[in-house]
Amino acid sequence: MLLMPVEQELTPIICSPLEWATQYLSDAEGRLSKSTFDEKRAALRMLMAFLMSKGIQVQAVSVREITTQIALEYLNIQNRERSGYAANKDRKNLVRGWEWAKKYMTGFPVESKNPFHEIEKFREIRSPRYVPAEEDFWKVVDVAQGQDKVMLLAFIYLGARRKEIFELLWEDVNFEQGRIRLWTNKREGAREFDWLPMAEKLKEALLNWKNITPFPDAATVFVATVDTSSPTHRPGQAFLYRQHLMARLCRQAGVAKFTFHSIRHLTAVTLHRDGFRIGLIQKLLRHTKAQTTEIYLRSLGIDMEEVRVAVNGMGNHRESDGS
Repeated sequence: MLLMPVEQELTPIICSPLEWATQYLSDAEGRLSKSTFDEKRAALRMLMAFLMSKGIQVQAVSVREITTQIALEYLNIQNRERSGYAANKDRKNLVRGWEWAKKYMTGFPVESKNPFHEIEKFREIRSPRYVPAEEDFWKVVDVAQGQDKVMLLAFIYLGARRKEIFELLWEDVNFEQGRIRLWTNKREGAREFDWLPMAEKLKEALLNWKNITPFPDAATVFVATVDTSSPTHRPGQAFLYRQHLMARLCRQAGVAKFTFHSIRHLTAVTLHRDGFRIGLIQKLLRHTKAQTTEIYLRSLGIDMEEVRVAVNGMGNHRESDGS
């Protein structure tokens, strides 16, 4: 019978891939938004499935088994079967998970290189995102009723993300100072807020909605008003999903379907078309990096009053052309 070298016998197997994934997700669940957490969990689940398909016992071997070669093979498969964008997204999440473990997990091989970071990013080919014509957006606003109309105005004048509008509280709306506070979890998991100027048309709509809402004691600005069979849609409670609203409104207005996030893009496109500086648009959209707003352009120091002038001017074309 062949015996293993003594040093191998005495070397404990510590920090398995499964243990790494489990502990990282346990920490991430309490820190990140649900969508970000779900993205990380999906990446780790697919990685574990890939390792097991190669005969690697993810609960019984060391994370050292995840070599750069293994990482490259896994990400190549994602690039080939899904897309370069999907592979890069997995790479980003796995890089961060590995760095988290090196910092916080006892017994993790901190001296080892991050195998996912060693892999170069993949080429991405993305289809252009659909941005509705401004006139199509206002046609949809015209057919919307009640708080749906107010919600659409909040999206266009604030350039906000869906979750930010759904979670907007009345305490975040300062009518006296004419500004609104939006909270986000998009910045490395930290929950942060920004104050944005409130356009006069949005202020008027919000004041009216506050006076007529059937749930005056609700903390959130926008709430479900009709009971349905859905467990995520209860009268007086904040919306979690509104999957059919935009499709229905676009159909009624006779325009091509667009989403809540398309309105955010429309805000940026409209301001850019009207000649406002990219730094100003960056401030309104609350991007931390200037290149996120537009390639090659840097962040500029823009005061709140200049942003207020920009958003107040949106929609004025409707009055000038008689619509």
